[in-house]
Amino acid sequence: MVMSQYALQLNIEGYTTKMNKPFTKVQVKRILDRKDTFNLRVKVMLSYYHLLK
Repeated sequence: MVMSQYALQLNIEGYTTKMNKPFTKVQVKRILDRKDTFNLRVKVMLSYYHLLK
C-alpha cells in the first residue's frame, strides 16, 4: 500500500490530524519515518527502568 492509500484509509475511517484536518501522504510518511525513533526511545526507557529495580 502506498502512502496516499494509507492517508485515504485513515480519512475514510474518520481519523484526523491533531489540527483536525484530513491526513495527507506526506504526514503518513513522516509518521512511519518516526516510528523507529519512537521504538528506540521506548526500548531505552524500559532498559533503564529494569536497571532501577
